Amino acid sequence: MNAYRETGDEKYAEGFCELIMSWIMQASPRPWTPWAAKTDFWRTIECGIRMLGSWPVAICTFSRSPSLNGRDWVNIFKCVYEHALRIEKWFTTSNWLIMEMNGMTHIALLFPFFKRAKEWENFAMSKLSEQLTAQLFADGFQQELTTNIIRWWSAISRRFCFVYGKVGKRPPESMLCALEKMYDVYPHIVKPDLQVPNLNDGADFDTGFTLARATDFFPERKDFLYLKTMRKQGGTRAFFQTFCPIPAMSPSAATGAKRPFGASSTPRGSASGISTRTSLRCLYTPTANIFFPRREERPMTAQSFSIILC
Repeated sequence: MNAYRETGDEKYAEGFCELIMSWIMQASPRPWTPWAAKTDFWRTIECGIRMLGSWPVAICTFSRSPSLNGRDWVNIFKCVYEHALRIEKWFTTSNWLIMEMNGMTHIALLFPFFKRAKEWENFAMSKLSEQLTAQLFADGFQQELTTNIIRWWSAISRRFCFVYGKVGKRPPESMLCALEKMYDVYPHIVKPDLQVPNLNDGADFDTGFTLARATDFFPERKDFLYLKTMRKQGGTRAFFQTFCPIPAMSPSAATGAKRPFGASSTPRGSASGISTRTSLRCLYTPTANIFFPRREERPMTAQSFSIILC
């Protein structure tokens, strides 16, 4: 697609036509069984992923190419329509549902000539709102309590809001509120090196990259700008208590190796998969913009600690 946009060479459009028509022919007919047990093509999560990503971009890229004829486009849009029907009938829950409904929203907004487009938009928004209410804690963390998942959720929610902007619409307020709540996690857990700590099955990653588009939606949030620009712009907020999911990873005083935070205090001797939280009462240091927490209330080992950038 990039090569076609840059060169206009029709060989790329011809290649796209060959690939997508081959896929459509092999994927037909669309199955009615849930989970697409007898096909490799129609799992609902992949239906959502295709419709929120590569397919709309490809359709837009090659929409004016003479290499695709009317019959090709009829087959392509018929398949897009079938994706919406598949998601509508066999949508699931939890993280899968987020992908499914995001894909359905893209279909509804980017292909408004479908008669059921508005119905699908409302349906997807309703299901997304239900899932956001069910899975997000008041502080913005998702119920799995992992930094990888909250990063993924915020990215998917951002794409949802982004496509609304692309068609000249304002995203629903409920989605904007949820997105800001998820972004608000980062000022509370970011480390002095501006990396997000490895919580549960998470990973260390750069908050500047994660919050790169945050100020597009929330320009008034100077703390988002502060992290996005690596302290060059914006400012910090002072807060006095942060709730972190466990197990976080902290250095062991004895070995220097990483181990699950609070692991020795859990009933089964392992903190894996624990959904409880640890309360960190923080002391703010203005000169360094760092919180040094005191341990309190919930089980924590003597070696456990956390440093949180304001």
